[in-house]
Order: sequence, then structure tokens, then C-alpha cells
Amino acid sequence: MKKLQASTLTEVIVALVIISLVTSMFFAIIIKVGNYHRNRKLILINQKILECIQEAKQQGFLEDETLEYEGYFLQKRVKPFKNIAGVFEIEVEAFSLTNKRLGSHKAIVEYVTTEEE
Repeated sequence: MKKLQASTLTEVIVALVIISLVTSMFFAIIIKVGNYHRNRKLILINQKILECIQEAKQQGFLEDETLEYEGYFLQKRVKPFKNIAGVFEIEVEAFSLTNKRLGSHKAIVEYVTTEEE
């Protein structure tokens, strides 16, 4: 039978410290990348919410609706603002497929109808 050479306690501790440092750096990188992609999606959803409000302002589309955007749902609600004629409050909320609220934005819109004579 062949004898194996034993390592000293110091060598074992140094090896374990190196392994734990490399492992923790690896997990830190993975977590940071995951957060970046999640934050990027939330930024894109927020931009879509603002686009939806801008579109309603410009085109005068003042009705409640639900839109789908890249696997998320945007729910737009329009209601009169403080009973002032021609002024509306638009609220757009974003929800995930599991119905988790991701973000929202409100805007006050003045809508003037032009009648052709």
C-alpha cells in the first residue's frame, strides 16, 4: 500500500479561503447580472406606460383598455378629473402574468373636441 502525503492545516485553510472567495465572486456576478436584466425590463415597461399616456393625449383615445406588452399587461383607466369638463385623469398600471403590480403612472389630460362645421 502506498502512503499519501498529508497537507498541513495552513495549506488546507488557504485552499478553503481561495475556494470560498472564488465562489462568492461567482455568485455576486450572477446576482448582479440578474438584477440588471430585471431593472432593464422595468425601465422598458415604464417607458411603454409613458408612451401609452402620450398616445392617449395626442390621439384623444380616452377609454379604458388593457394592452399586452412583452408578456406583461398594461391596464389604462380614464376618469373625469374633479368633474371639470374636458379634463381627464389617465392612470396606466403594468402587471406581470402572475398579477404582480410592476409600476404605474398618472397624468391629467385636457381634451378639447373640435367640431367641424
